[in-house]
This record gives sequence, C-alpha cells and structure tokens, in this order.
Amino acid sequence: MKSGGYKPRARSKDLISAELPDELVVLDTRSHKSMVLNAPLALLWRSCTGSNSIAEIAAKLERAQQQRADSGAIWLGLNKLHKARLLEGPPPPRPHNLQSSSRREMMKKLGLGAGALVVGLLPTPAQAASCTPKFGACGAGLPACCAGLHCTGSGDCE
Repeated sequence: MKSGGYKPRARSKDLISAELPDELVVLDTRSHKSMVLNAPLALLWRSCTGSNSIAEIAAKLERAQQQRADSGAIWLGLNKLHKARLLEGPPPPRPHNLQSSSRREMMKKLGLGAGALVVGLLPTPAQAASCTPKFGACGAGLPACCAGLHCTGSGDCE
C-alpha cells in the first residue's frame, strides 16, 4: 500500500476499552457510543500508534493472521475506524494500486466483513438512572424503556 508518510494514530482520549474473547469493546464517553471490534479490526486499531507506516501495519497483520494483508482491505479497515472516530487526524489516503475487487471481497480478506464493527448508543448517566435497559422489566409503575427500546407484551424492554 503506497501511502506516503501516512501513519495512522488510534484515538485514546475519552475512550474506554475492554478485551473480550475475539473482540474489543470500546466505549466513547464523549459521544455515548459503544463499538465492538472483531479481532482483526481490533489488531488493526491497536497497530495505529502514529509511528507505524501502512507497510509496517500490513506486516504486523500478516504475521498475526498468517496470510497476506491486502492493501485494499487495510484501507477499508482504516476508513471504517476513521468513520467511527477511532482514529485521529485525516482519513487514510486511498492507495494508488487499489485493485478493482469488490468491497465485500476486500473486507473478507482481512476478516473485516459484516460485524467487524458494531456501533450502539449508550444512555447518558441521567438516562441510565431514569430508564429501563434492554431486557429489563417494564410496564405500569416502572420506568420507561431507554431510548431506542420498546416495552414488549411480555414486559421486557427490547
């Protein structure tokens, strides 16, 4: 991947992360969003130190996944991280040699297909104290379900 001097840096301010088996949960305390990164995307994000070039990141991914890291898939992964506001600075430059394979094919090559990055909204502290979270009991006399949820006929917020 030819990208000049682009050295992506993962954002760390206002983020809390927790490792889970095969994924990384990142909470953005500024936007009140939670993001779940699958293992390949988490490795890509952790490799964005601000001192690693795209070529160095590609080599690291190749060693970890024991397969060739496709430049298009790396670019799409970095783009996905940038759109989720998990990278500092400008978006990654599009590689000049980006092959014409489909976006889906490129994402599969790096393990960045569907579910690589899942984003959800977190309730604010005030909302959390005054609403019922997912799968919580709801109904007459109980707090309303949190934003984006509804009370089902069985009395659970979903």
